[in-house]
Amino acid sequence: MDGLGENALDIRNSSEVKLARTEYIRFLALHEDIDKRFSSTKIQNNFNGLESLKAPTQLPSLKVMKGKLRPYQKNGYGWLWYLYENHFSGLLCDDMGLGKTHQVMALMAGILHKKSKKDKELRYLVICPTSVLSHWKDKIEEYCPELDPHIYHGTDRSFESGFQEHRTIVTSYGIALRDIEMLAEYQFELIVLDEIQAIKNSETKTHAAVKALQSICSIGLTGTPIENSLTDLKALFDIILPGYLMSDSQFEKQFRAPIEEESNKQSERKLTRMIHPFVLRRKKEQVLKELPPKIEDVRRCTLSKDQIDFYKDVINNKGNGIVQQLKDPDKKVPYMHVFAVLNYLKQICNHPVMLEEGSTEYTRYESGKWDLFVELLNESLVSGQKVVVFSQYVKMLAIIEAF
Repeated sequence: MDGLGENALDIRNSSEVKLARTEYIRFLALHEDIDKRFSSTKIQNNFNGLESLKAPTQLPSLKVMKGKLRPYQKNGYGWLWYLYENHFSGLLCDDMGLGKTHQVMALMAGILHKKSKKDKELRYLVICPTSVLSHWKDKIEEYCPELDPHIYHGTDRSFESGFQEHRTIVTSYGIALRDIEMLAEYQFELIVLDEIQAIKNSETKTHAAVKALQSICSIGLTGTPIENSLTDLKALFDIILPGYLMSDSQFEKQFRAPIEEESNKQSERKLTRMIHPFVLRRKKEQVLKELPPKIEDVRRCTLSKDQIDFYKDVINNKGNGIVQQLKDPDKKVPYMHVFAVLNYLKQICNHPVMLEEGSTEYTRYESGKWDLFVELLNESLVSGQKVVVFSQYVKMLAIIEAF
């Protein structure tokens, strides 16, 4: 192990071979008929555990986490711990609604149990779309408050206080790009990349920024089937396991062109074997018996600047006058006026363009609720799920149809 670090294995026969764990897995995938020989039973057991995707040690207790994991989620936790223990990274690609967030929280709780709560240097970083910042904070506070989440976002964000006083930092991809110089100085125990498909374009600055972050383990979350595009698959692996899928030119020659242009089954099998240890995907139909009759997942979002401006304008021009009238016991206020103001505010919370007669140009303004809706809708549709959308406003349905 000398000089190899924790992510390498040492094979000794008549001569010495030093091989990183990821290189060994890649070698096996590319040479399926290899005759493996080991100099001792101990070394063979080490490799057997690596190949069976089982963690070297027993899974840590989840006493600090509230609630229980379903059986398939426990399996997911075991797989995540296997990655963490071997200093690997991976992609958790379960269908939407199967609890990817819960499985990652279990990993965080397990690390916290193993490393000790007194470890003041232990830091987790969660990067996600802006629309789900509050969702992550809410879920962590509800199920594992000892992870101590803090949203690092907005113009008044404080890097020093946020990172010195909290264990789990939740931020957006936009902020990660803006503050990459400060973030790159940290060695995180775990980085979680929610909706990682958002940075699948390897030509973007955000992709390069996230790739520059340092951690013991990085987990990408997505409900989108990553095998749909090998170019996207390569870009995501370049973030979580840089270099594992080789250079762009090598990947193009050995996998992308043969598979997508020639339907080469041998190349497809090799690539499948290569990525298998680092990708976990379960579909709803596979775990249907373990799911409850109904799953409710309430998502919260914040108002955009456009929504805040519209909201204040309605309050100032229509709401304040009604409030003053209500305070006067001698005046009768038509409650239809109250309902009208509430109706305006509800429409603003959907999308500001709702107030513009005859327009469905949703790109004119930003809306936190709309952004969250689009993300959830896209993830559902790409995963092949059927979606039913309700709204009390016909115009909101027209905006959705225009989208």
